[in-house]
Amino acid sequence: MKKIFFIPVLVITLCLTAVRPARAEVDGDSPYQIAIIHPVQMIDKTKSIYGVRFNLVYGINYDVTGVDVGAFNRTTHYQKGLQVGIFNNTLKMTGLQIGLVNYTDFLDGVQIGVLNYHTQGMTDFFPFINWSF
Repeated sequence: MKKIFFIPVLVITLCLTAVRPARAEVDGDSPYQIAIIHPVQMIDKTKSIYGVRFNLVYGINYDVTGVDVGAFNRTTHYQKGLQVGIFNNTLKMTGLQIGLVNYTDFLDGVQIGVLNYHTQGMTDFFPFINWSF
């Protein structure tokens, strides 16, 4: 029964990664991103996402503003909003990170997870919950 649902979802995901939004080609950002594992993702890693990003395994973008969900989530600059995954990594975080491991240099919000790292905070590491405002 699981194979019946898995195969169509995989085919649709692969098809969507081949179709790039027209807006992304014009001004460099996109309202959504679907990534299987980098570099198999719709929008290039140097572009920003303003809306929703879904990473099946691993996705990377410059900025994400909105909701970021996946197994391994990475932004190389700024994450603003909600980031949920097993491992979340960003340079600057504003909002809420939920995961087993959360890592950021600059935090303006809350991290909830087993391991929370905030390198510019009063403590670099804090288990279960970490915050900075």
